[in-house]
Amino acid sequence: MALTYVQFTGDGTTDTFGIPFPYLTKDSILASIDGVSTDYTWNDVQTIKLAAVPANGAVIDIRRSTPRETRMVDFVDGSVLTENDLDTADLQVFYIVQEAIDIAGGTLELKPDGSYGAGLRRITEVAPPVDEFDAVNKGYYESTFLPQMQALLDQTTTLKNATDTNKTATDTALAAAVAARDLAQQYRDTTKGYRDEVQGWNTNVNAKSANVDAKSANVDTKSANVDTKAAQVDADMATTLGYRNEAEGFKNDAAASAAAAQTWDPTNYIPKTGEGFGQFGFRNRIINGTGRINQRGYGYVNTFGAYHADRWFLGISGVAGLTGTSDGAVSNNGSTHLSLISEAVKASPAAGDFLFMSQRIEGVNVADLKWGTASAKPITVSFRAEASVGSTTIAVSVRNADASLSYVALVTIANTPTNYTIVIPGCTTGTWDKGTYIGIELAFCGVAGANFQAPSPNTWASGNYVGAAGMSNLVDTYGRFINITDVQLEAGSVATPYEVRPYSLELALCQRYYWRGLPLTDVNYPAYIPGAVMSWAIMFPQTMRIVPSLSISFSGVLSSSQAPAVGSPTKDGCRLLCIATAATSNASVAFAANDFIAASAEL
Repeated sequence: MALTYVQFTGDGTTDTFGIPFPYLTKDSILASIDGVSTDYTWNDVQTIKLAAVPANGAVIDIRRSTPRETRMVDFVDGSVLTENDLDTADLQVFYIVQEAIDIAGGTLELKPDGSYGAGLRRITEVAPPVDEFDAVNKGYYESTFLPQMQALLDQTTTLKNATDTNKTATDTALAAAVAARDLAQQYRDTTKGYRDEVQGWNTNVNAKSANVDAKSANVDTKSANVDTKAAQVDADMATTLGYRNEAEGFKNDAAASAAAAQTWDPTNYIPKTGEGFGQFGFRNRIINGTGRINQRGYGYVNTFGAYHADRWFLGISGVAGLTGTSDGAVSNNGSTHLSLISEAVKASPAAGDFLFMSQRIEGVNVADLKWGTASAKPITVSFRAEASVGSTTIAVSVRNADASLSYVALVTIANTPTNYTIVIPGCTTGTWDKGTYIGIELAFCGVAGANFQAPSPNTWASGNYVGAAGMSNLVDTYGRFINITDVQLEAGSVATPYEVRPYSLELALCQRYYWRGLPLTDVNYPAYIPGAVMSWAIMFPQTMRIVPSLSISFSGVLSSSQAPAVGSPTKDGCRLLCIATAATSNASVAFAANDFIAASAEL
């Protein structure tokens, strides 16, 4: 949370903006639009009006820049020390330190593993790579990498076409060689006939010797010709076989190249180093997919809408069941998993009964799926699960915000930890929120009465459905359960490995929707009359989705003070309020170890 600046997004009409942080002088407030400094006038001490209305989508930056070259107060011997001078001198240093912290917070963060993190922000103005381990920018990828891959594909295609041509020529030559061989065999058969005829003539040698000699000479000549032609055929066949073997080699090489081209994946290849690169960014739209974040500290819950782990809540009606987070060996990425458990037997659930655990995904996190349009993308839901009873069939469903559209898939769970994957086609109809409301709701259901069963599984249906015919009844036995973990919802039709995010990042994602903590252990304040009011600012660790609802749990010790209360919430913080019960110089409130302040902006 920034201390010394605030940013707004222009809507094309608003030109007046509030200043949520204190300052010493008005000239220390700087304003800019899309990085360009702009003039402004003061409406009051906390509001300015820009000289020009920012365009729609423009980034308005208002920040404090306290003078740091000169001191605002110079103390001299013998002067009177006033509260105002002391406060001004102290605040000048304090404000400069705050501004330095904000500047440092905008740089790349050095992670515990030695890598740099950009905090899910884009990095711009990256130069083209030169050395082996340089980063690759989008321009280099599109202008250099993709053309190289296209050239490689074109080269492979050309080689395949040439091989096909050579194969055709080889087949033609082979056919000619076979024809020549058949002709040579005919010549040999004819020669054998001539020789047989000569042997017949030899029975009448005395009478026909002259003719025999002549015919013998003729036969010898023809035999020589046949032998010559046969030798030529043998030579031609040897040449043809050589051509065929060479063409066969070309064919095999082309087939291997074509197979490689079919399986080549440009996302796993960088021509400069030959090494692969993985997928980066927010692949998994599910937050807290193993249930390891549990700010509320609950073990198990059994009422509708109750959260047993951050972002996961229980849906229950007409049956007795509970859900919670447990340690175990189900996950491949940690020690926690989510559980859905039968708490009492109901052999035949009624039409309106249901039992499921669910996570609602904010619209801004799934807007890129373009659901509700002709360009809707498919999603893949993957998870790891086990059941107390083997072959337990559950329903996995996705719904829109008003539950007017549903997709239900049935999955049969084994009694040992197993990975499961479901591919869901993108929904091209209906309304799907792309802002700060419910974008998609994912549910794992163990009981669904007839009113909540889809007409058919594995297809989009109009209506509020979390199950389908063919499900097992999770509450047919006391204590029957399913354990689920490593839950991932991602764009596309291929399940990638579960995205393990750092604990601090996963906690920060959860705190957009719920925060629970106690930033103060005790407070003391002077009260000159009974009923005097004192308040302190409480800043949330993350900007929340909407202005949250507040609650406080207090069981500590009071001295001349009423129990503390919380109020004046914004998306960035609230105030702690105390009212004195007597005039005293030191009213106090001491919190107990288990006391807390909570802010909820759940969907």
